[in-house]
Amino acid sequence: MNLTVKKLLAAILTLSATQVSAHTNKTFLTPRSQGVQLPLEFTTFNELVNRCCHDKFGANFEITGYYQASTNKDALGRYFGAENKHKFTLSTKLTTDNNQIAQSADFPVDMFDLLHNRSQNQDQANTFGGTTTLELEPEHKVWGVTINYHQDLDKLLCGLFIRANLPIAHVENNVDLNVASSVAQRKTDLINFFKGQFDGFDQTNNKMNRLSNAKIDGRQSVTSVADIDLALGYKLMNSDNCMFSLAIALTIPTGTEADGRWVFEPLVGNGNHVGLGGDLNLLYRVWGDECHNVDLNLVLKYRYLFEASERRTFGLKNRNWGQYVGLAKDGDQVITPAANVLTLNTDITPGSQLDSILSMAYNNSGFTLDLGYNMFFKESEEAKLKGGIKANTWYVAGRNYNTNAAFVSANDAEKINSLVKALANDDISTASAETPSQWTHGIFGGLGYTFIEWEYPLLLGVGGKYEWASENSAPENWAVWAKVGVGF
Repeated sequence: MNLTVKKLLAAILTLSATQVSAHTNKTFLTPRSQGVQLPLEFTTFNELVNRCCHDKFGANFEITGYYQASTNKDALGRYFGAENKHKFTLSTKLTTDNNQIAQSADFPVDMFDLLHNRSQNQDQANTFGGTTTLELEPEHKVWGVTINYHQDLDKLLCGLFIRANLPIAHVENNVDLNVASSVAQRKTDLINFFKGQFDGFDQTNNKMNRLSNAKIDGRQSVTSVADIDLALGYKLMNSDNCMFSLAIALTIPTGTEADGRWVFEPLVGNGNHVGLGGDLNLLYRVWGDECHNVDLNLVLKYRYLFEASERRTFGLKNRNWGQYVGLAKDGDQVITPAANVLTLNTDITPGSQLDSILSMAYNNSGFTLDLGYNMFFKESEEAKLKGGIKANTWYVAGRNYNTNAAFVSANDAEKINSLVKALANDDISTASAETPSQWTHGIFGGLGYTFIEWEYPLLLGVGGKYEWASENSAPENWAVWAKVGVGF
């Protein structure tokens, strides 16, 4: 038995290692919804639900309080960073024309894309930028309560049941941007820029509109009811040694919606997407009797999440951190950060989502010990612009542009291959705002006791989980929980 478990764990770890891929230069991440947590829901409670209680009403109710914190700061930093780096030095390569993008693998983001200062273009001593580095170490924390209800409907049809899950969550995200610079003022300027508090170095030659979207400023949090999940099921088999059920299920979005104001903005729920799918639940007694036994549990929850409108910030193709590039339109006398223009209403389709557990439960006169494996998968999102940006309007401003005069695109726009080109929808990187596929693995355990001799059995339990990811598109985390429930 021990050898089999060790081989299984080794295979999982090997598969995870071979699947690792790096996502970078992203503007948005949708973690798994707070209500999609099978280990938290089923430990101990699954045994209470499947007890024999022919003379009871058939209702089972539990409340679970939990806390969860991410552990993969560097990986999430690379996701929101550039060139697969969570720490990088800004380019301060100076040019004398509007024709060059000063980005490379070693210096993936240009200082002058963030802070427009035309007077420094001839400063070959580079006293403006110095050596400036940015480091991102994002954190994702969640705590709250989940209410689960299971009702047998044997009085209507033997084997029929309904389930309802209602999660309430507080989500707190922190991009944790650290700025270091050999020029002290540049550190202050960059911090203020990302906070949305930078107006440019002066109100004449280098005037800038404040950043209003894709901002970074410490911790951001939100509290709400996450998606309500409902299921109507039927027990195809329900004997002393085996229970097998199937259910059709509906996810009703009740959480928060993205508005694009913050990088890694906190979301409760799945982003306002209706889900439709089905559940499978298998409990098989591999040893023992009703009071002292070992059960094998297999649970699958599949949902297809349909298209819905969200507001997200997009980057530009072939441009690291293109969401922060300075833009202008003819007649302007100010630089506008691209995120102010490229935060757009978008149709997002998350697609398929699967949460599953395979576990063993040891039961002895009310005492339950659960140990198991949790696998979660969600396919890549698809984003479709709703309208996009106005054609022949916005240009990437050249470094030499002086806001003291009206912007003339023919003279003041950045040139690509010696040509001036207005931004179009084809220049927008929809991939930058799409959450890639997520595949995570978790090991969990639960310890509980049910007062089975009581007329209305009371459940008390605790549990914990560690989850790791095959890609850097999902937070790795540890979680703990405590629960109380009752059957009647």
